[in-house]
Amino acid sequence: MCNISAVMENLGLQVVQGYKPRVNVGSGVESMIRTAIAARREIQDQVQAARRIMHSIFDRQRRLRELAPDYGWRGLGNLLGDYGEFICTRFYSLQKAGAGAEGYDAWNAVGDTVQIKTNRSSGTIGFRGDAELLLAIQVDDRASWREIYYGDFQEVKRIARYSKRDNKFTVTREALGSLGRELASDS
Repeated sequence: MCNISAVMENLGLQVVQGYKPRVNVGSGVESMIRTAIAARREIQDQVQAARRIMHSIFDRQRRLRELAPDYGWRGLGNLLGDYGEFICTRFYSLQKAGAGAEGYDAWNAVGDTVQIKTNRSSGTIGFRGDAELLLAIQVDDRASWREIYYGDFQEVKRIARYSKRDNKFTVTREALGSLGRELASDS
């Protein structure tokens, strides 16, 4: 971590808190750290570009509601889901699953399947299928996001309600967030 602090200081970035920069960082180590920092900055740039575009879309949607309030102007369908998958695959270093993957959207470095859910305004999150992990995020009107839950899929199914009519499970955002905090405090 001291080596990372040294390279970050040389790049004019904030050092890792609690780790003083080392004076002698080997050239091979410095090269690896610079490459990792550059890759992370590229991901952050991509995420920020997508965030600005989504914010623009949300702003236009708000303007439509002002223009014609008798219409809902709420649905974004796959666009919101695609945005969530884009954010999550990059931020959590997940591998996006190919089209037609049943019950999951990505997998992590150890091969666990991950179903990704993106929520913007609904109080509930619906899901079908099965995966090993569920990752749910909340997106606000500025297209910023926060994690609601990232953990065991079966734990979520345990607290969710199943609708035979809709053939899907639903769980409230609040219950999902509580479950995430509960599981985090247990570990």
